[in-house]
Amino acid sequence: MTDRVNVDAPDGFANATIVRRFARSHDAGSIIVAHHPSGDVSRWTDPAAVTLPDTSK
Repeated sequence: MTDRVNVDAPDGFANATIVRRFARSHDAGSIIVAHHPSGDVSRWTDPAAVTLPDTSK
C-alpha cells in the first residue's frame, strides 16, 4: 500500500507496538517518527526494529 509510514507523536509517546503493527500491516519499507514539541526524529527501515524510549520523565 505504502512504502513509508510517517508518525507525528507527542514527546513521551512510547507505544512502539502499535507503530510496528501498522508498518507491518502496510508493508512499509521505512518508518519515521517525529516527536513534538522536541522535534526529535527517529527512522527505521525494518518495522521489527522500531523502539521508542519513554522520554516523558
